[in-house]
Amino acid sequence: MKFDQTDFEQLFRNTINLAMESQTIESVREKMVAVLLNEITELNGEVADAVAKIATMEEKKVRIGDLDGVEYCVNTQQYYEIKEMISEGKKIAAIKLFRSISNLGLKEAKEMIERFTVEIISVSKKQKR
Repeated sequence: MKFDQTDFEQLFRNTINLAMESQTIESVREKMVAVLLNEITELNGEVADAVAKIATMEEKKVRIGDLDGVEYCVNTQQYYEIKEMISEGKKIAAIKLFRSISNLGLKEAKEMIERFTVEIISVSKKQKR
């Protein structure tokens, strides 16, 4: 449940109604605290779900390509970073990032990014058809 302006206005109206019904200030305060704690608990659950999704995204490995019979993979976030760099024409940055991830030498990392670039272009052309 999202807590927005209307929810706060409703909570305020309910508080006024309770006060008018001769409820004690303490009971009104307790009710308000209970409602707010419930909202905070739900919000914490949503945050935990979002963090779990991000963690899963980090853990999932995506194949970049293979070189000399060795398959190289990166996590999802790195995959999209490299793909974005390539599409923006920043191949040198993509090579540097891939080198830092894979510990390959410059020549090998450049070759992998070149192959990956060809693969991206090929997939892009197929999608346009």
